[in-house]
Amino acid sequence: MFLRSALGEGPNVLAFCLCFILGWACVATAQDTADDLFSDLDDIESGAGETPGTAPALGEGEQEQLTPEEVLDQADALLQEGKYLEAIGRYSALLNYRQFSNNVRALVGRGKAFAELKDYDLALKSFDRAIGASGMGGANPFALNERGKIYLEIEKFNEAVLDFAKAVEAFPTQTEFLKNYGKALIKQGAKESQLGDLEAAANVPKGLGALSTVISKLSGLLENPEFADRQEQIEAELSEAYFERGIGQLLMRDTANALADLENARERAPENLEYSDRLAAGYFQRAIEQGQLFPADPAELITNYTNAISTLEDTIEKAEAQEAKEEAGAENADADTDAEQASQPSRDQKPYDTQRIPGLYARIASARIELAKYMPTEERAEHYRVAIESCQKTLDREPQFGDAYLLLGTAYRMLHDYGKAIEAFSETVWLSGSNEAHFRRGIAYYYQNELGLALRDFRTIHDLRTGSKDSRAQFWAGIVHMKNQDYYDAIESFSNCISTNPRYVLAYTNRGTAYLKLGKYDRAIKDFNEIIRRQPSSSKGHQLREVVYQLKGSRN
Repeated sequence: MFLRSALGEGPNVLAFCLCFILGWACVATAQDTADDLFSDLDDIESGAGETPGTAPALGEGEQEQLTPEEVLDQADALLQEGKYLEAIGRYSALLNYRQFSNNVRALVGRGKAFAELKDYDLALKSFDRAIGASGMGGANPFALNERGKIYLEIEKFNEAVLDFAKAVEAFPTQTEFLKNYGKALIKQGAKESQLGDLEAAANVPKGLGALSTVISKLSGLLENPEFADRQEQIEAELSEAYFERGIGQLLMRDTANALADLENARERAPENLEYSDRLAAGYFQRAIEQGQLFPADPAELITNYTNAISTLEDTIEKAEAQEAKEEAGAENADADTDAEQASQPSRDQKPYDTQRIPGLYARIASARIELAKYMPTEERAEHYRVAIESCQKTLDREPQFGDAYLLLGTAYRMLHDYGKAIEAFSETVWLSGSNEAHFRRGIAYYYQNELGLALRDFRTIHDLRTGSKDSRAQFWAGIVHMKNQDYYDAIESFSNCISTNPRYVLAYTNRGTAYLKLGKYDRAIKDFNEIIRRQPSSSKGHQLREVVYQLKGSRN
């Protein structure tokens, strides 16, 4: 099995339930597997004494004989109602007869039901049979599409791409196939490029092209009066196409177009919290990119962080409403398994995972802290206080959420409450040993004049991959030594910082100042010249060099 069954105890429970639904005389033992109950998936057994044109009565108390088409209609209806076990029973009863064993409709329907129950192994076996049983002169494109969706679910993106490509080739006008093909190309390209296959990265723009074609076709259908009765279905498919294209554009760092697509998806399907979640992430990514520009545009940064916060707040409100509804439903639920299944959305419209709510609050805290940097001084404290409240809400739900303590400590530090900041950073250190927590706690210790503890934290930090020293920690160690007037140690720390990161201009400033304190004027001038070379528009280097010239009593 790729994954355990969603019914609690895996395949044995699935097998046990189906024994009753099918009315089989034998009851599965604890050693039975789900495969034992679906012999048609491996070896086809004939149905002795049955005529080709009829199927047995399948429901308890049914007396009449049903035609195969009627059995399939009933099974399809059960699948639509979310009664997946009953649907599997009816499909399987038909498939267990030799004359119906290769019925593609039954195989695909049963595969869909297994997929809804997250029994992906049996779902794949059903779809494999459907693809092999096709009498169309080639693989059935609908079965290929459904199998490709399973491969996407279990992150076998190469296999998904191949299935969707064949489905598109067989039925090029089917927008769902092309949409899934584009989605799979983007996921496969992103994954393989991360593993070092740079050629695979070309699949991302290829996937974007496929999704653009889908969007164009579906937009045309929305305007076509002949499809007026399918508007809701088209809108749902169109919103997903915009969403997937937006995700691909984020991967390509085309955040402006990505945000436009993600906003479009959310506008068309405001109830889809996954769309809102990713839109908020897009706003945050856009703000970070803008902050790296020089000079940054504060107004645009403020807009994007504000949009991220409002989108996250809306997502939390809806997610908590969903959570409350789920909890109320659980309390009122009876023992009817079918009723429980009927309340589950299909895998094409997944419920939002409410366990992500703590992370949403933490992201609000992070956005508030970043936003405060660009706000007027008198408004910053309020953002830090709201960030603290958001962190507390995260920790109320998940007390060991390390990043929430890290953000909590940062907000307290910005409010100059260093004692509480140290407590919060210490929790993160205890939970994860985070370098970042050590670093930020060291700064808080510095401002509390606990210089020995600050140095201890800064010396703890190193690159986990290479073992090399962290440039920021070395810089701050130098600042501590400067405050202690240990200028030789300060010079060593700033030199380590520069060795790790030669572009760390403040390290040249402070090392030059340390040389100046020791009367090493030529070395101080060399560092200040480096500042001028690296930041020619800044007056700082010129001013410091002028001080040294005056102390030397001569000008070079």
